[in-house]
Amino acid sequence: MRRAWGRGKSLRWDERSGRFLAYWRPPHGRTERHLFESREAAEAWLESKGGAASAPALTPGQYAEAQAAFAALPPGMPLMAAVRALLREGARAAARPTTVGAAVRGFLEDRAPALRPRTVETYRATLRAFAAGLEGGGERRMLASVVRDDVEAAVRGLRAGARNKLLRHVSPLFSWGARRGMCAGNPAKEVERWREAEPPKGVLRPAELRRLLERLRAEAPRAVAGVALGAFAGLRPEEIHRLPADAIGAKWIRVDGATAKTADARTVEVRPALAAWLAACPPRAPFLTSRTRKQVRAAARAEGIAWPQDALRHSYATYAYEQSGDAAAVAASMGHGGTDVFFRHYRALAEPGEGAEWFGIVPGAAQEAPRSARTASGWQTCPPGRRAPSAASSRGGGGVRGGG
Repeated sequence: MRRAWGRGKSLRWDERSGRFLAYWRPPHGRTERHLFESREAAEAWLESKGGAASAPALTPGQYAEAQAAFAALPPGMPLMAAVRALLREGARAAARPTTVGAAVRGFLEDRAPALRPRTVETYRATLRAFAAGLEGGGERRMLASVVRDDVEAAVRGLRAGARNKLLRHVSPLFSWGARRGMCAGNPAKEVERWREAEPPKGVLRPAELRRLLERLRAEAPRAVAGVALGAFAGLRPEEIHRLPADAIGAKWIRVDGATAKTADARTVEVRPALAAWLAACPPRAPFLTSRTRKQVRAAARAEGIAWPQDALRHSYATYAYEQSGDAAAVAASMGHGGTDVFFRHYRALAEPGEGAEWFGIVPGAAQEAPRSARTASGWQTCPPGRRAPSAASSRGGGGVRGGG
């Protein structure tokens, strides 16, 4: 039965020959007709005819080869899938012989200068475990011989988070090897990443932060800077620890490549609240130490404040977004390349107006000072790392002299 193919083209089953008969009548020139063993080959021939953007016409001999290729394919397998697999196999055979173990060592040596030592050690442990678990030789296998099934076997049985983490560490190895001719491609990219459950986000409430900072101001002023840099600038704990004193300017904090987690430099605004707390308790580097961490946790317990994981950075993200509504700007200030990580891991829900309340927390100079921070003559300035003297000790001459 004939089927319309548009102007100048037709395709039908020819009962006499037992094959598909395709016609093409060009606007100028002679009509062409060919018999094909399969409909796919006939349709491909018709689609190649006519139009400036059409594919080059194939010769009858090439179409005969196409017919034979379609006949040889397993049921349901597209022709191009077979072609791509053949090309991959050819590239794999031509790859420079390199064992997985040698590739891992070369990859780490090449990447180490651009990564932090801790990140390099994470890559080393993950890649060595992956190489050792490969069937058929472990790290002695050729990198080019590792295929998708091998990577699937490595992540089988892992939860979504562990699975995705392994793939994030393994994938760069194969991309690095492919660029150097050690393998044909990256089989880790062919393995599906699983959607991870959204992690719980815990934040402090503005009233909790105010109580915490005021207690630290009175009892552990050295710890105030670390809390303020996390709460009002969104810096990571390790960035606060590495931040040099001269990186904090009047308007901006310079987080350079040696300080940032990702080695990507950025600048972060010094908000008025941060400036006020740093002025009230002059900081001294390092701004976060094991001792100040303990002091912060002790102050939080004393105030009855639950301390969620990464509480200050989560709180900064949440309240900065509530205040500005600009996810891209907040994510950039936190050192993220886009908003995906920001929304997935950091932003919690805040009530309207809480952003302004959070970034409006300043030292309560006009309020009654805690008794331990006050002397008979007025406000005391405490040296970093020391408790404020009591009024009694001040009167006895044991206090630290200084203006308020």
